[in-house]
Amino acid sequence: MNSMKKQTNKPTILWDIHDVLLKRSGIMTTLWNYNDWWNTITNSSFGLVKDLMGLAMIHLISGSSSEQFIQRAQAHNNQYMEHLITQLTNSQQPITGMKQIADELHAAGCEQHIASNIGSTPFRVITDPNKFPHLAPTFVHMNIEKSFVVSNDTGTFVKKPDPQFFSMYLQKNGLDPQTQPIIFIDDNAKNVAAAQTVGIDAILFKNPTQLRNELQKRNVLVPQADQ
Repeated sequence: MNSMKKQTNKPTILWDIHDVLLKRSGIMTTLWNYNDWWNTITNSSFGLVKDLMGLAMIHLISGSSSEQFIQRAQAHNNQYMEHLITQLTNSQQPITGMKQIADELHAAGCEQHIASNIGSTPFRVITDPNKFPHLAPTFVHMNIEKSFVVSNDTGTFVKKPDPQFFSMYLQKNGLDPQTQPIIFIDDNAKNVAAAQTVGIDAILFKNPTQLRNELQKRNVLVPQADQ
């Protein structure tokens, strides 16, 4: 595991989304309020249902990105199913205390990116303040263009904890963690370990208080007045 280093210049903060910035919430409400069930069901062929069930089994074993489910819906020309998957993926609420940390990191001069297994389609939607205004404050300081999420642009889905995911992020942005410190924050130990294999400092997220302490140890954030 990488040794923790105190930062001499402002690090780039690389965020996971789910169970770090946001938590799953309101799935049943999303299903209840969904108003296109008829079109979704009547446009779902046996082939699409079979594909989605197969992906669901893979997801239980090794995890699948929402983008893989969306691609199946697109392949079967079911825009209604694509919309439903996107809405369910984005049934999220901010985790209390995380926006304040992101605000403080911004004030400290840290650039902030996203590195998530969310698909590129729901990522575009969830970061659109017109479509998810209650989540807009979470992403206000995030550089969306420099963020890295799961897509099929390269002909294959590369996801965490594959170290190639992080190598592709570094290549996309022309970053070298030896010259530009990067701190990755994720709630999954395998993802943290994968980031460390390519030289990225990483924090295993447990809660906002623990994260704040880790960032203070790295001299990225200063202790609050009441601490």
